[in-house]
Amino acid sequence: MSEPTALYRYHARDDGRLIYVGTTRNPEGRDDGHENESPWWSFCAPPELEWYPSKEDALSAERAVIKAESPLFNGKGRSVGAALIKDRNRWLSYRIRHALGTLS
Repeated sequence: MSEPTALYRYHARDDGRLIYVGTTRNPEGRDDGHENESPWWSFCAPPELEWYPSKEDALSAERAVIKAESPLFNGKGRSVGAALIKDRNRWLSYRIRHALGTLS
C-alpha cells in the first residue's frame, strides 16, 4: 500500500524565488534535516506542501516542478562534496546579484 507523500517547495523569504523542491512523508522531520544540513535554509520562508496519494505521484510532480520552475538548489546526482561547493557558490552568486539588483 502506498502512503501519502508531500511535495514541498522552499522559496526565498525576500523575493519568492524557488530555492528547493523535494518529497517526503514526514515534512517536519525533513524541515529539521534541511535546517541542520542545507546552507540555504535560513533564507527561506516555511515550506509550502502539496500532498499526493503516493510516493510515485509526488516524485513525478517533483520532476515536473524541477523542469518547469528551475529551483536554485536542486541537483540530484551530484556528489555531496561537489554539491555543497556548487550550491554555496550558486547561493553566493544569487545573493550578490539580488543585492546589486541584477537578477533577471
